[in-house]
Amino acid sequence: MPTVKLPSPPATSNPNIVGFTVGPDGAIRDAPAKFHAHRNDFVIWLIGNTSGQKIAVSLSDFLRKDSDSDLKGQADDPVDNAFSWLVSNTVELEDGEARFIAARRDPAFQIRGLFHDAVSYTIQVRSLANQNPFPTVTYDPDGDIKP
Repeated sequence: MPTVKLPSPPATSNPNIVGFTVGPDGAIRDAPAKFHAHRNDFVIWLIGNTSGQKIAVSLSDFLRKDSDSDLKGQADDPVDNAFSWLVSNTVELEDGEARFIAARRDPAFQIRGLFHDAVSYTIQVRSLANQNPFPTVTYDPDGDIKP
C-alpha cells in the first residue's frame, strides 16, 4: 500500500479544525490544512465520505520532521504521544456521512523546536464494502505542534 504525499496548505484562521473529503476509490483530492496544536488544545479533523462505499478512516504515525521543508517526518522520531484521542483515532462513515476525529494535545508533551515541531502524519482510508472494495489508501499530510 503506497503512501500518497498530500502536502497540506497553510493553516486557516482556525488552525485547530481541519477537514477533508474521501471520494471515489478512497481519493482525497484536497489536503487538510496544516493544523496547529498548542498545549491543551483540541484538534478536530472533519471527514466527509462521498466514496460510494462505507469506509474507515484512521489517523496515525505522527512523526517529527527535521525541518519545515521536509516532506515526511523521521521514522525514528515519533510524536504519537503528543495527542490523547477523545474516543478513537479511527472513525467509520457510511457513504454521504460526515464525522469527526478529535484529539487533545497532551500538556506534558515537550516540543524540541524553538517555535514548534513540524510533523507529518498518516491518514489511512479503508473500504468496508462487501462488494468491489477499493484498496486501502494512505496519505501523508502535515501539522505543527506548538509550545
